[in-house]
Order: sequence, then C-alpha cells, then structure tokens
Amino acid sequence: MRADFLLACAAAFLALSVAPSQALDDSSARILFLGADIQLGDDAHTTLTVTFGQNSSVKEFSLPLFYEIQNLKADANFGNVSCISQRKAFGSQVDCAISPTPEKRMLTLDFDSFDLIKKADSQFLYKQEFLMPLRTESLSFKVSLPEGMFLTSGGSFQQYLPADGEKGSDGRKIFITWRRENLSAGDSFDTQVSYQTLPGNSQFFALFAGGLLGLGAVIVALVVGFWFFYKRFRNIKFVLPVLKSDEKKIMELLLRTKGFSNQKLLVRESNYSKAKVSKILNSLRERGIIRLEREGRSNKVFLEKDFSKKEAKEGENMEKQKKEGAAENRENVKTETAQKKSGIFKKSGYVPLRELKDSERETEYFGDGNDGGEEDAE
Repeated sequence: MRADFLLACAAAFLALSVAPSQALDDSSARILFLGADIQLGDDAHTTLTVTFGQNSSVKEFSLPLFYEIQNLKADANFGNVSCISQRKAFGSQVDCAISPTPEKRMLTLDFDSFDLIKKADSQFLYKQEFLMPLRTESLSFKVSLPEGMFLTSGGSFQQYLPADGEKGSDGRKIFITWRRENLSAGDSFDTQVSYQTLPGNSQFFALFAGGLLGLGAVIVALVVGFWFFYKRFRNIKFVLPVLKSDEKKIMELLLRTKGFSNQKLLVRESNYSKAKVSKILNSLRERGIIRLEREGRSNKVFLEKDFSKKEAKEGENMEKQKKEGAAENRENVKTETAQKKSGIFKKSGYVPLRELKDSERETEYFGDGNDGGEEDAE
C-alpha cells in the first residue's frame, strides 16, 4: 500500500514536471492564495479557489489529484477558461488554459469525488493527499462534515489530522480548517477526518433535548425579565395616588419610556417650563423615587428600581386610611339613621312593636275591654 502511494506521488510529480517548464522554473509562476473547501456528504464536493501572483506569467495550469473526479466546472474572473479532466494512473489530472492579468487572476474549480470517503457501520473516514501544483504563499484547507454528523469520540486515535486544525461550527455543520504558508511546488498536504452519526435515535433525542433547553432558557429569561420589571414598578400603585398632578404627569412620562428619560425630553413632552420640571424632579429625587445623572447642561432621569420604603409606606397607609374611613362613614350613617328614627318615635309617643312586651302588644293592637265597651255604648 505504501509502495503504491509512493509510485502515485512519483507519477503526479512527473506530471508536474512535464507540464510547461515555466510552471516550475519561472519565479513569477506562483499562487498567492489557494483555498480548498470540501463539503462531505454522499460524496466529497470540492471547491478550489486559486489566486495567482500579480506578475504571474502562467498560461497553463495543471492540478494532479490522487482520486477520480466527476462534474468538473471551471470559472475565472479574467475571461474564458478551458479546463479538462484526464484519468491517470495516480487518479486524475486537471489541465487548464488560463490567461490571468495583474488585475484579474482568480480561478475557481468545482468537482466531486466518491473515492475520498470510507464507511464502516455508523463511522466514516475522509482521507486526502493534496499536492501543491505551484509555489504557494498561503493555503487554507477546510473540511465540513455532513449536517447531523459529529467527530468520532472515544479511542486513542485522532479525530482529525494534522492535529493543528481549527475546529468550528456554523450552527448546522462542524468543520475543521488548516492553514499553511510558503509551500513549494510538489509539497504534499495530507488531511484525515473521522466522523460518525449518533447511534439509533440518539440524534433525534439530542436535537429534542437541545430544543427543550432552548425553550427553557427563553422561559427563564421571560421570568427574570418579569421579576425585574415587577420589582421596579411594584410600588407605583401606592406612590402615584399621593403625588401632585404635575408630579404624576412627569411619572407617567417616565413610565412610558420604561423608567429612563432626559430632562429636556420631559420639558418638551410635559409642556412645563424648565424651572418647573427641575423643581418636580428635585422633589421626586429627594423622596427616593427617581435618580438624576448630570449629562452636559441637562440631566438623565432614571426611575429608581425600588421606591423608598417611606413613599411606599405612605401610599399603603393612605389606601388603608381610605378603606377604614369608608367603613367608619358607613357605620356613622347607620348610627345617625337609627338615632333619627328613635327621636321621631319618642316625639310621637310611638314605640316600635319589637320593643313592647307581650301584654303591651295586645293592648296596642286591640285596646282594653273598658274602652271598647264605652264606644259601644255611645
């Protein structure tokens, strides 16, 4: 196996050697940046972005690959480009006729390969050997796992090689990126990534659990937000009734702006003079209802998170006194009404039936025998 790989490398390097001599000999034949973006799935879809040096005189570009490729597409920002793929003993070779200019010198290649991914049960292994086609100043090599796949865990082997790769995620896929500088033509850059699916329905449950955690976080945030809002404004119902009408108007403007405003804005919205608003704010500040912070020639106005106990207690006492006063008024009305009725009864000589004894009730309603007889006699 090792011997086959060495023979393939030799064949690939020979392919580079027989390419136009300027590709290797001319110092201007260089790649300023080479970016490889490999998206893994059922196959490996590769996008290569090649930016040639500003003074590059390369007219033909050859790229040896140690695997077979399909669906080759080429594009360039310097005009028409013609690329073909040929099968070789070592895999494939892409040959392009190019004409970069100092201003436009970027070539893009897209192709697929089914030879880079090996599968065993729920585990996958991606492996590639990449040969630098020209002297390259900067290389970026990125491999993205399929959606829902994870780097293989457990065991003593490396999840990816070289080990200096940078692991990241875009929220849907995990990817590894390697970077290299100042590579010579013919240098090899080899990468390997081991990944897997979660066994059974574990992936579904993991996503479901993640959704529950996200929902729980939202609920906690709402509860915490409501608590802070309640803590800040819970004493308003006690404080507003004891404020003067002009103070109440300023408070309502503050509440409308979520407890924060600027003194100039309060002057404009309230239609009060600057002096009046300043006086109201100082009064509210002294009672611990608001806080003032100097900003230039004006003030920032903040509603205190928790009104002073004095103001809250005063409001509570007022509410309590109102309720007690109302109850006392009702009792006084009842008493006065009863007294008035009692005075009327006494003046007329009438005594309510419920206050008479049994014998008196009979006399009140039927009279005595003598009175009745005298009336009959008359």
